[in-house]
Amino acid sequence: MSPDPQVFDHFNSEARTYAKRSGGWLWGPLRRHEGRAIMRALDPQPGERILDAGCGAGHYMALIQERGAEVCGVDGAEVMVSAARKSGFDVDYHDLESAPPPGGPYDKILCAGALEFCRDPGRVVNHLAEGLRPGGRLVVFVPRASFLGRLYRWGHQKHGLRIHLFRERDLWGWQGPTVQVQQIQSVAFSWVIRIVTPKP
Repeated sequence: MSPDPQVFDHFNSEARTYAKRSGGWLWGPLRRHEGRAIMRALDPQPGERILDAGCGAGHYMALIQERGAEVCGVDGAEVMVSAARKSGFDVDYHDLESAPPPGGPYDKILCAGALEFCRDPGRVVNHLAEGLRPGGRLVVFVPRASFLGRLYRWGHQKHGLRIHLFRERDLWGWQGPTVQVQQIQSVAFSWVIRIVTPKP
């Protein structure tokens, strides 16, 4: 099962200007606030192998790299992959809903701003968990079911995209044999979720 092709078409068309617009005066301060919360939850360390799943143009890859970790990325929008590669990042094309990410196992995986576009977010969380080593960490960043979250959804509906908004109970519902939800934090109009895989 793959996301609606409109999702990839949209982000392919946005790739050239996406990074500049998301760092502008309106979204820049919010994105920096979100980035600090995401980095606290991910806690990249020198020597770790970290995957950015749904990496876009490489915004979070740069933050991870600054902290000394080895980072690579995957994305389902081919033009986003090209944009990230032009910035010097190791990025491959991959549909998150189709299979676990290539190149694992990873110490940590980040999935920020991608899960809401997937038809079956729980399936993607399980795929990502399969890409982690035992005891590895997955950090997910998704929009909350809130007033601001609905505005975010409305903004994408204008482009013909349907996205998920998440309630806290939805996130705890991801618990399973290979997925242990460890922490859920509210940040602006989103959730930052820290998940670990069981140790043997």
